[in-house]
Amino acid sequence: MPEQLSARPRRSGRWIWFSAALWLLLVGVLAAVGVRALDACGIVLPGGAVLRFCPPPAEAADIGVALDRELAREDALRRRLDALRLALIGAPDCPPPLVAEAPPEPPPDPEPPPETPEPVEVAEVPPFEPPVPNTRPDPPPP
Repeated sequence: MPEQLSARPRRSGRWIWFSAALWLLLVGVLAAVGVRALDACGIVLPGGAVLRFCPPPAEAADIGVALDRELAREDALRRRLDALRLALIGAPDCPPPLVAEAPPEPPPDPEPPPETPEPVEVAEVPPFEPPVPNTRPDPPPP
């Protein structure tokens, strides 16, 4: 009896375990790279930082100065906002907006007069005459 071909190749048990082991190895490598590359303040590779969001410790002392500068800027902006609000209160009111009037609607079209039917011409039919019976004799048969 000839072998029947199937659409799905047959796999032995050891190849399935080998495939699963390779997948687990790939997941493990990706997890190790992720743990190694991620830092609390950005992405850090073994050669150095690629993206770092935290300031280095030497700049930590300058944070207080930058914060004071930003707080002073916030106060200046708040004072400017208050001055603008007071100026708005004292400004004259705006006149109401001009509303253009809509053009008047045109009068409705007059209704057309009712149509009168045209007279129908009737042809005269001659009076009915009954047919005349055949008085000729039938021809003799041949």
